[in-house]
Amino acid sequence: SVRLRLEDAERGAWVLETRARTLVRRDDGARVELVGCVHVGTSEYFAALADRCRAGARETLFEMVADESLTWSIEATPVALRQLSCDLYPTAQQRRLAANHGLVAQLDALQQAYRSARWYVADLSAAELGALQDDQGRGGTSTYRGGAAGAAWAALWAG
Repeated sequence: SVRLRLEDAERGAWVLETRARTLVRRDDGARVELVGCVHVGTSEYFAALADRCRAGARETLFEMVADESLTWSIEATPVALRQLSCDLYPTAQQRRLAANHGLVAQLDALQQAYRSARWYVADLSAAELGALQDDQGRGGTSTYRGGAAGAAWAALWAG
């Protein structure tokens, strides 16, 4: 199945599309929509992505490995959810790659959305990723369980 599609449209323009999938829990109808995202794209692509999340989501969980010092936790939920506490920016390489192709970097385009009230970091922290990599290095198979990503999903999916 197609997860990412780059299509040559009329007049030599390109259309970038990423896939979305909706999961529905059978017993109560709770819904989670998974929306693919790329690191570089057009301003219009990122604007449409942010609009989709604002319009249709109670919460938006996004992937971003960040040091815990760059986030703050909301303790009022059953499991602490993390939000960015400062703006993060793409590397010079990411910006050059985007600019060379007339595109923008995801971190530049979605900066305001990432700092929105209902957007949460749903990924491992840098320390958790390091622990996982260390664990895999010892035996090839990880026994790591937990972390911010699992906690965020569990809290939001539970209620």
